[in-house]
Amino acid sequence: MPSLGSSFDDKIFHFLSHAVLTGLCFNYFNRIKVSKPILISAIIPICYGITIEWLQSMTSNSRTSDVYDIVSNILGMIFALIILGILKNVKLK
Repeated sequence: MPSLGSSFDDKIFHFLSHAVLTGLCFNYFNRIKVSKPILISAIIPICYGITIEWLQSMTSNSRTSDVYDIVSNILGMIFALIILGILKNVKLK
């Protein structure tokens, strides 16, 4: 993982990866015309992030789970949903 020069680089990457994951989920579910794509696009990254952190605590000796990673994941998802909500309401001409 590249270093950004801060003590919380890991949290920044968690934030960005879950923002991108949320955007990709929304794009996919919106494209296939699923009802409530925003809700589904929120649930999937949250479940994925919590599952990965839980698996790290249960199966790995070299990695640890961190509550702040989950918080970063959720904040990235919320950020993406806010941006998606704004973009959905903007009419491009």
